[in-house]
Amino acid sequence: MKLRKLFAGVAAAATLLGGMAFGATTANAADTASITLSGKTVKGTVYTAYKIGSYDTASAKVEKDKLASVGVTTDQAWKTDAENVLGSTVTNTPEYKGYGDPLAYVAGTTGYYTNTPATLPNASATMESFVQSLAGKLDGKTAVDPSQTVANDNDKVVFSGLDEGLYLIVSKTDTEPATDAGSPLAIVGTQVTVNGTAYTKLGANNQTLGKAVVKPSTPQKPSKSASDLNPYVGATITYTLEGTVPAKANSFKFVDTPSAGLTVKLDTLKVNVQGETDPLANTEYTVDPASGDFNTSAAKPSFTIALNNATKYQGKHIVVKYNALVNKKANVNGTNNDVRFDNSNQTTTTTITPQLNTVTFTKKGVDADTNALKGVVFQIVADTNNATPLPDGTATEATSGDKGVVTFSGLPNGTYTITEKTPADGYLTTALPSFTVTVENGKVTNVTPTGVGAGLVTFENGYANIVVKNVKKITQLPLTGAAGTMLFTVVAVLLAGVAATVFAKSRFTKRALDA
Repeated sequence: MKLRKLFAGVAAAATLLGGMAFGATTANAADTASITLSGKTVKGTVYTAYKIGSYDTASAKVEKDKLASVGVTTDQAWKTDAENVLGSTVTNTPEYKGYGDPLAYVAGTTGYYTNTPATLPNASATMESFVQSLAGKLDGKTAVDPSQTVANDNDKVVFSGLDEGLYLIVSKTDTEPATDAGSPLAIVGTQVTVNGTAYTKLGANNQTLGKAVVKPSTPQKPSKSASDLNPYVGATITYTLEGTVPAKANSFKFVDTPSAGLTVKLDTLKVNVQGETDPLANTEYTVDPASGDFNTSAAKPSFTIALNNATKYQGKHIVVKYNALVNKKANVNGTNNDVRFDNSNQTTTTTITPQLNTVTFTKKGVDADTNALKGVVFQIVADTNNATPLPDGTATEATSGDKGVVTFSGLPNGTYTITEKTPADGYLTTALPSFTVTVENGKVTNVTPTGVGAGLVTFENGYANIVVKNVKKITQLPLTGAAGTMLFTVVAVLLAGVAATVFAKSRFTKRALDA
């Protein structure tokens, strides 16, 4: 069997939980031990200690007057619960059998202080999750008497007259229910006495034993991510929410607050336990509202996902996925989607920045309308050669305003055809301008004038300044392209008419002379 040693890892465990970190200490008498908590303690908080493990001093190793390692065993009252916390995935392994004891295994397996749950065989086997889950096994356990209540903020808390060993420290505020045993902070080891000498440092890093510093705790925050941080209006985004159910949780709920620019498709929502292929049955959780589309409002700004039996999933990592549509209310400067756990002010925000593809151009006329032409109606359609569907609700017509500006916005990436539909009064109706435009990631990337009025569409500075003109007479059309061809066709028709008239008159004159 492997030597069951308490390495510096158990001392380091305090830095992983509830903001505990070890400070300096002095040696206590060999026949008694103590644990001192200092730092940011809060008035009214009650601290309780539970002895969960003992030292095997016969296996202790002292090198150069320093304690290098010491064996540790789980106290009998805690052994079964500690093994259940680790789970059969761990306890059936040859490595665990080599230790033969849950605390020895956790203390001696350094990976549990550095690895994330995703890389371990069982998420509860991390030191943090181990302590969280162990704190859920307090029923029937004997606590150190008495518990210690903080009289004033920042007061020290001292547990004295202790047997040497490992202690689980839990805290409870005066606002928590009387039925709540408290929240876990850390596993703290006392001094170790070997052959009459009390050691208060452990391992090569001189981890301090018997003292810990309380730091302000930070409530758990959920994580949130989006499949596309730069979508277009009309695009569908998949959001992922994640969070771990606390060890003592009686309830567990995500509170999700999307911005007005997102329409949540609740019928797409799925809930999984991390590592499991199949999603949970919808009887395992409750979504409010239950189905349909959700749009935030003053009356109901958030929707929620709550586990119906949180105790069943204590220590499990929950993953929620759903789809949301980017709608026309999306803010070009960023559309937020916030998530928090119920009864927590720790919010995680995922921001998407919609690519609000916009085509803007200036409508100009002639004479008094040289700078701007008001009241001209344009139509946009998917280009026939490169059809890009327009999202439902997209405005397909736009009218030039006082300054002649015409805007089509909220367009997906793609190519479109814009055509003048209704010219202003007094302007030519037989040579209406038309052009194709390509938009991509918020920019106009190409403009191609088309049709008889092609010469009426001009652009400069790339495609930043697009101008579309109207004319009142055919002679005002630019003599290029289709417009020039049309003008020459009209002139040819007029000349043909003149020729026909001259020919008719010459025949009439000839008949008169022959009479």
